[in-house]
Amino acid sequence: MELKKAFGLAVRDIRLSKGLSQEALGPSQPFVSDLERGIKSPSLEKIHDLASSLGVHPSTLFVYCCIKADGAKESTDEIMARVLEELSSIELRGKG
Repeated sequence: MELKKAFGLAVRDIRLSKGLSQEALGPSQPFVSDLERGIKSPSLEKIHDLASSLGVHPSTLFVYCCIKADGAKESTDEIMARVLEELSSIELRGKG
């Protein structure tokens, strides 16, 4: 699945799971609608704002987007283990 579409579905799924309206996310309702349908892509600042409005960490939003885009080829646990391993590796290199 295309990332724009997957990101929109991730926003919609999280929004609905929290019982929020499109209007509750802050930007204009038409923008959120276009975003959820994969028509528009948000900036990094907008992703941060959307995550805040949704009550999740921005990485949660992006990881869920990747899960949607991949068609669940990897489990959430596998993805999180990989992310933790990669972050640990980056942190170790940064200390050297």
